[in-house]
Amino acid sequence: MGNRVKGRVKRKSIKAASHSGMGSKRKLSRMGKKQKRDHAGVDATFIGRAACLKRLQISLKDFRRLCILKGVYPREPRRAPSKKKGQ
Repeated sequence: MGNRVKGRVKRKSIKAASHSGMGSKRKLSRMGKKQKRDHAGVDATFIGRAACLKRLQISLKDFRRLCILKGVYPREPRRAPSKKKGQ
């Protein structure tokens, strides 16, 4: 059943994707696609305080206490994300 020696690791197929072991950003650069504007970085992952309180389902007082305990100092990003229609 083929010329593979028992005990050796099976070689990958030539047809196997060359980008299968890469991270997402490296994959994008390898495939020649550009990262969309405002879709990466601190500004893109920013969540406002009101949205954060809603997600965590806690009061503002508890949120402040949680920030102190975790050692996180919430601040607005340098370039605030623009509000998109429908959000």
